[in-house]
Amino acid sequence: RAMPHATTARRRAIRYLRVSTDDQARGYSLADQGDLLQRWCASRDVEVVATFSDDESAKTRTNAKGVATLGESFDARPGWQELEAWLRAHPGGADLVVFKDYSRFSRDATDALVTIRRLEAMGVEVQAAEQPIDWAVPEQVPLVMLYIGMPEAENRRRSLNIRRGVQRAHREGRWVHTPPTGYTKRYDERGKPYIVPDEALAPLVREAFALAAAGHTSLDAIRKKLKRPSGRPFIQSRYRFGQLLRNRAYLGQVRVKADKREGRPEEWVEGLHEPLVDADTFARVQRRLDGNERGRERKSVFVDELPLRGHILCPRTGARLTG
Repeated sequence: RAMPHATTARRRAIRYLRVSTDDQARGYSLADQGDLLQRWCASRDVEVVATFSDDESAKTRTNAKGVATLGESFDARPGWQELEAWLRAHPGGADLVVFKDYSRFSRDATDALVTIRRLEAMGVEVQAAEQPIDWAVPEQVPLVMLYIGMPEAENRRRSLNIRRGVQRAHREGRWVHTPPTGYTKRYDERGKPYIVPDEALAPLVREAFALAAAGHTSLDAIRKKLKRPSGRPFIQSRYRFGQLLRNRAYLGQVRVKADKREGRPEEWVEGLHEPLVDADTFARVQRRLDGNERGRERKSVFVDELPLRGHILCPRTGARLTG
């Protein structure tokens, strides 16, 4: 007599879609991924019970707790957080999370493994439609390692190439990061960035250095005196004002960081941008700042009879001489 067939419960899946800005530009849209995953589930008689997506590029952002995190981290993805919240709110509601490939899942191998283990503890399996794995076969685990390791390797190679490109641009004297206060960014005919003086803020930078070099006014009084065209303070904090006065970019220079791989020390090279401060004024400001850090600066009150007070240094100790 024929034995009755065992019934197998139909699997229930959550679709997870994820693209970056660059992916969207190449045509890898959320809709394309959604269609792919829908067909994958239909061909395997898998019921789709929910869909969650993330469409932001991998960059630093703030999570729900107000903590800055990297975009690759699962903690920083709103869609993924909603997915895990759904699983916690519906125990047994789904036993599968499906996505296009492991580069859509994560480009951080460690984070990916931790998340896979966490889902396993919830009774949920992960599957990539274009990189399927039979989790019941232990010998396929190394294949998973390869799938989640390659996106991280690709990211690291891209990051290394970007760093090398930035170093090369710096050695050429090109400023490629956010412009210092007093400058604004422009692009040449080849699309390469450079900086030029900001018409509104460059005069304030020059005035800050001139007043600091003169030595007649405290640095904090100078900071409070200078106002933007809008009426807001030029620089909000004492610390940032000190950083501005130390920045050699205003001499028309660009910092090239040390490169341990190539044995290059840190250096400042001549930049392509216009300086806002001359070398003599910058040097006088640095001497004043050095005096502040050594605790030797006294409040300078100008007296007609003693015009050089505080401007002459003791040849033995380096301290500023008073009247």
